[in-house]
Amino acid sequence: MASILNVDKIRATGSTNDALQVQSNGFVIPKAGGIIQVQKSSTQFSNNDTTSSSYAEVSSNYRVAFTPVTTSSYLKLDFYFHGVVGDNTRMGVRFYVSSNSDYSSASVVTSGSFDEALRTGDFSSGRFFGRYILSEFYTAHTDTSTLYFTPYFNRGAGSGDVRIGDNGGPSFVMITEIAE
Repeated sequence: MASILNVDKIRATGSTNDALQVQSNGFVIPKAGGIIQVQKSSTQFSNNDTTSSSYAEVSSNYRVAFTPVTTSSYLKLDFYFHGVVGDNTRMGVRFYVSSNSDYSSASVVTSGSFDEALRTGDFSSGRFFGRYILSEFYTAHTDTSTLYFTPYFNRGAGSGDVRIGDNGGPSFVMITEIAE
């Protein structure tokens, strides 16, 4: 026989502060700073290159559909990637968000903040590479409708190519909803 315990808040004995809130959709909302949910894109090992100065989607494989549980939360957007830039070249990386699954109305999350995610000088090796994380917060959601996030990149300056996913290094997007 199954038992059901219906609650909307959990509080420690003798405390006046709620430890957890239970929403009608079944999600448990922790205290401020607690993790509500995490979504991750597929992990990619293939190269994505560009020599364009215009921002373009890195790959549709990094897209994440994310439905916030609450409007009073922070969404932490992380793009973990292996990046390579040519000699005297600059790579920009940005997150874009859309309310449409076809990304037809995608807009930049933070304009200009990561126009120099990677930048090289005059190196004798001709290339610069390493592991990087683009990390930013998104708090513009006003309801719990699904949002669609994806990273874009460009060659902001120079004549070399810029690449994400070189040398088989794993790259992926992870979105974490954090209680406010």
